[in-house]
Amino acid sequence: MNSTLRNRTDAGATVASLISLALILLTSCAQFQDRESASHIAKLKTRIEAAESNDIIVVAHRTCWRNTAENSLAGINRCVELGVDMIEIDVRSSRDGELVLMHDETVDRTTSGTGLVADLSLRELRGLRLRAGAGGEDERLIEGPVPTLEEALQTAKDRILVNLDIKETLYDQALKIARAVGSQGQIVIKMRAPANDPRLVNATFLGQTYFMPIIRECTEDPARECSKSLSATAPTYAGYDPVAVEVVNHTDNYLLAGVPAVRELGVRLWVNTLGPRFAAGRSDDKSLTDPDGNWGYLINIGVNMIQTDRPAELISYLESRGLRSGR
Repeated sequence: MNSTLRNRTDAGATVASLISLALILLTSCAQFQDRESASHIAKLKTRIEAAESNDIIVVAHRTCWRNTAENSLAGINRCVELGVDMIEIDVRSSRDGELVLMHDETVDRTTSGTGLVADLSLRELRGLRLRAGAGGEDERLIEGPVPTLEEALQTAKDRILVNLDIKETLYDQALKIARAVGSQGQIVIKMRAPANDPRLVNATFLGQTYFMPIIRECTEDPARECSKSLSATAPTYAGYDPVAVEVVNHTDNYLLAGVPAVRELGVRLWVNTLGPRFAAGRSDDKSLTDPDGNWGYLINIGVNMIQTDRPAELISYLESRGLRSGR
C-alpha cells in the first residue's frame, strides 16, 4: 500500500472512530437525561403523596401564562424553568373530536379567531394564533397554534405534574391519550361530584391517574354542586384514594373547621388564590402586598397545595419561609 493510500485509510479510520465515540457520548447523554427526568418526576410524585408535609406544592393556573400565553406549550416550559411543581390545563374537544387546550367555550379571548371550540375542526384551531398573557382583544398575537392535549402531555412528560381540568365528559379520551404518551402516572384528574355520583363511581381513570375531588362551600346560589360541611364531606371520598382535596371556600370558618377531616383522610389540602371568590377573599392580588396575611395564613392553618396565577411570586415567598424543601 503506498503512503498516500495508507494515510487516507488511517484518516478514514480516525474519522470513523470519532463518529463512533460521538454516537456513544450522545447515547450516554440521552440516557443520563432520561434518568434525570425520571428521578425528577419521581421526586415530585413523592412530594405530592406526602400529605402531612409542610412542603407546599405550587400549581400554576392555566400554565405560566405571563410573558407567554394561557394554556400554551411555552407556558408549560416557563413553569418548568421557574421550578413550578404542577400545571393546571383546560381540555375541550374540537368539532372532529380532537382534544385541545382551551378554557373558554369560545376561542375569542385567547386566539386570533372567533367561535365555539366545538364548532371548529382541529385544522381550523391549528390555524389560529394565541394571544399573549390572559388574552383579550388588546393583547398581541404570538406564534404557536392551539396545542393539542397530546402535545401538552408530551411537553410536560417527566418534567412537571399535570392537573387536567376537563370541561366536558372527555375523561376516557384524555386517559387514552395520557396512556399513549406514558404520562398517566403524573396526572391529577379532578371532579366536582358527590362520592356516590355514577360519574365518579364508574370513572375509568381511578387507579390509573391521581384523583382529586372538588368540594365547594354552599352559598345562596344553589346552581352548583356544593357542601355545607367540609368536615362531613371530605371523609366520603376515602374509598377513592384521593391524593388531595380541592376546597373552594367562601368563609374562613368553613375551611378551618374542615382541616382536621382532610388531615385524617391523609391527603393534601388544595386551595385556589386566583381571585376573591375562591378562598374567602385571600387572593393573589392581596398576597402580593400582604403575603403573610393571605398565602401565609392559608399555609399556617394547614393548606399545602396552592393554585395561583402568580407562581414566581409564590415560590419566592415560600423560599423566604424555607418551605421549598425536597426539590
